[in-house]
Amino acid sequence: MVEKGLERPREVELAVLGNDEPMVSIAGEITPDIKHEFYSYESKYTDGGADLQIPANISDEQLTELQ
Repeated sequence: MVEKGLERPREVELAVLGNDEPMVSIAGEITPDIKHEFYSYESKYTDGGADLQIPANISDEQLTELQ
C-alpha cells in the first residue's frame, strides 16, 4: 500500500495519567533536527537529534481535540 505523505507533519504527544480517574496531560511537540526526517530511535536516544517543546505550540481548540 502506498500513501501520499504530508508536507510538514508535526508530532505531538500526550499522556494518559491515572487509573480510576484518568486525565490527559498537556501536549508536547517533538521536533527532529534538520539531519533527521522523522523521530527515530537515534534522534530520541543516541544523538540528541530532537527537541521536545512543552507545551506544544498549538491552539486551545487543537489541545482540546487531541485530549
